[in-house]
Amino acid sequence: MYIQELSYVFLIGLAVGLLLTVIWDCLERRILLRKTKIEAEHILQEAQERVEERFETQKKECLFVSEKELGDFEKERGALQSSFQELQSYIDNKKDQLKLKSKENRWKIQKWGENITELKKESEDLIEQKNKLKLRLRESIKDKVAQLEKKLSIDRNQLTDHLKEEIKEKWINRIKKQIERAEKHNKQNLQKDSFFQLNQVLNRLDRPYCPERGIKPVSFKNIKNLENLIGENNVYLHEIEKECGVDIVVDKEEILQASIFGIDPVRRELGRMSLQKLSERRKIDSLAIRRAVKMCKKNLFSKIRSDGAQICKKLGLADTAPEVKNMMGALRYRYSFAQNQYFHCEEVGRLCGLLNAELSLPIKPAQRAGLFHDIGKAMDHSIEGNHAVIGAEFLSKYNESKEVLHAVRAHHHDETPSTPLAYLVIVADSISGSRPGARRFTEDSYNQKMANLERIIDSFENIEDAYIMNAGREMRVIVDDQKVSDQSALELSKLIARKIEKECSYPGLIKVTVVRHSEIVATA
Repeated sequence: MYIQELSYVFLIGLAVGLLLTVIWDCLERRILLRKTKIEAEHILQEAQERVEERFETQKKECLFVSEKELGDFEKERGALQSSFQELQSYIDNKKDQLKLKSKENRWKIQKWGENITELKKESEDLIEQKNKLKLRLRESIKDKVAQLEKKLSIDRNQLTDHLKEEIKEKWINRIKKQIERAEKHNKQNLQKDSFFQLNQVLNRLDRPYCPERGIKPVSFKNIKNLENLIGENNVYLHEIEKECGVDIVVDKEEILQASIFGIDPVRRELGRMSLQKLSERRKIDSLAIRRAVKMCKKNLFSKIRSDGAQICKKLGLADTAPEVKNMMGALRYRYSFAQNQYFHCEEVGRLCGLLNAELSLPIKPAQRAGLFHDIGKAMDHSIEGNHAVIGAEFLSKYNESKEVLHAVRAHHHDETPSTPLAYLVIVADSISGSRPGARRFTEDSYNQKMANLERIIDSFENIEDAYIMNAGREMRVIVDDQKVSDQSALELSKLIARKIEKECSYPGLIKVTVVRHSEIVATA
């Protein structure tokens, strides 16, 4: 019983303790809340004071700025007002001038109106006279036709058809003659203008002189020096051929020289340089040959780079890609009809730039197209295809413009020329290739050109005879005057010229003259 009472007392005490702790906790929270409220009110009060201070300072600054801006605005407004007044006075003056002009124009219009009415009256009178004349002509024509029908006993329709045909033939012949005269006149004027322009350009052109006509053979002082270079059983000669990638033909008996043959012109030059260097040595072996070829190759590639950079610099194209410059330098050893292609490309670049300058066209694209037009010849021995197409494909890898690529591709009509630049490159190329002393034709190429011209002449009918003159630069075609009229002769000359243009490749011009041949025989 006593233990039970103690437990009740313990529980009651525990409950009272818990209640007191809860009450104490609530009191602490209220005290803390009051403290926080007081602190918050204090913070708010400080913040409000700061805001008021900041507001006052901002207000003062705004007033200062607004006064300054107002002063600036007043100045600007005064300046604008003065300019506005000037404009207003200018407009008023223009209005007065326009009013005077409008008065003058009205007076002119009134006069024109009076003149027009007079002209209308005159034209009406003329129309009446014309109608009367028409009626008279119709009546007279009817009378004449009736008289002709009686005299000739011909039907009217047949007579009109016959007259129509005669009139038609007369007018066709007259129109053809007028066209022919106009063509001659235009051709003469165009030739004068073109000759003048070309004369201006050629007089301004500084032509590069190139004494070489190909890669020269290597000459030797004596037979001993030559045999020393060749070696026993041509051992050293074959080794040089293998290192340089060329064929070497030696003449021991007459002139003591070695000629270099090969498809690649750079390799031919390498072979020539190597032979020249080795011919100066007393002792030759395999190691000496390899060293000499290596040294010559290094010097040759250095010269190619230097020549490529130099030719681009001369024409102001220093921004050209290094690979393109190297290809241009390799053209120093490429010849076409004995004309050095390195100097030919420089000449075409200069000519094309000068032609564009005469026609007020851009110069730099013309110089690029002219300089790079034959770049494909530096690689046509190793890549299949025409050099114009090969060159354009190569240049397209180095961000050349479409205009330049088209001019390069079209300069031998592998692509139809469609821009002024393409035609000017063709002209500049022809001038450089056909000027006196520029090229030398071989016997085979000359015979081929003659055979092509003869084949073209044989393909046309009613030709009695033909003569190829002036080394293929002029053709005289003889036709029968009974079979070919004047107009047909004119058309025949044009057809022959067009066929030559399409089927033959040649520099310069070929003149085609058609002569009507007649034989008049009388027997006594």
